[in-house]
Order: sequence, then structure tokens, then C-alpha cells
Amino acid sequence: MVAGLGNPGSKYAATRHNIGFRVVERFASSHKATPWQKWTLGHIARVELEGRVLVLLKPDTYMNHSGRAVNLAIAEFGCDIAGLIVVHDDLDIEFGALRIKQGGGHGGHNGIRSIIEEVETPDFLRIRLGVGRPNDGIETADYVLSGFADHESHRAQQLTALATKAIEELVLQGPQRAMNRFHTVDQQL
Repeated sequence: MVAGLGNPGSKYAATRHNIGFRVVERFASSHKATPWQKWTLGHIARVELEGRVLVLLKPDTYMNHSGRAVNLAIAEFGCDIAGLIVVHDDLDIEFGALRIKQGGGHGGHNGIRSIIEEVETPDFLRIRLGVGRPNDGIETADYVLSGFADHESHRAQQLTALATKAIEELVLQGPQRAMNRFHTVDQQL
């Protein structure tokens, strides 16, 4: 399962916090996934990648309660924690960079905190997408709920494309190879 984190509704669609949604949407369209369907606590699509069927999830529970949707989807679709990939924004990573992480804490990210609490383990894969930190005087919540500036839009699109490649690498080659490939200094497409 690949869960892209974000908030539902057009009000949040273009925000930094919703980059996880944009990644799974792009992955779905580039891999000819089934159409997105409304599901109990979100929207799902399915895609086959070299014989592996992936469930793509966009929770409708809002970021702070993402764990409810992820936990229910794991149970309903027969996924396991070892096969869970969560794609999310990260303030602690330089804007435009991508990091893959296996397990660990929530780092202050409420969506990850919610997932850890609901699935009762931190042992899942994360694709962390650097959205940078706000300038002085800007509240963190305001920053993540704002859109990318015009001069950042191209790099945000590149980051989304890079993350779709990271999903492929994680699924087909495993975490270690994906980390080796995507933790390089130059993350050009």
C-alpha cells in the first residue's frame, strides 16, 4: 500500500501539506491505475507494477487523523506494515530534496504520529519530501497550508516526479537500493 498524506478538499489541494496526495495521483496516472474510487475513509486506486498489485490511498480524515484511514485500509485490503509506504511533506528536509526512511519517530509530523498510534508501530517506510522551513515570523501551520511560490513550482513538480520513481524503486528493488539511489547529492530526474 502507498498512502499519500494530505487534507481533502480543493481548499488544500495546492498546499505544501498535500504533496503526498499529488505524488500518489501522479503515480496512479503514470502507471495506468484504476480510477480513484471513494472508500470508507478516503479514496483508493489500484495499480499493477511488474506483477505486484499496489493499493494507493488518499485519506479523507485530514492530516492529523491519517492513521485511522491507513489502519482500516491495511485491515480491509490485506496489506501488512512491511508493505506500507507513506509519502508526506517534511519541514526538516531542504526544499526539493527527498529522503527514504524505514521506521523511526514522527519528527513532529501529525500525520505520521497518527499512523504510528493507529498501527501501533513505527516500522513502515516513508518517502519524506522536503518542503523547507518557513521564514521567521511565519507560523508552521500557515506555511504548510500555503501553496508553493511561483519560483518554487517547477522544483515542486520535479520533486513529485522524483517521488514516483522512488515508489517504483522501493517496490521493485527494496529499501536499501532505493535509499542508495535517492540519497545522492544530485537528485536530478
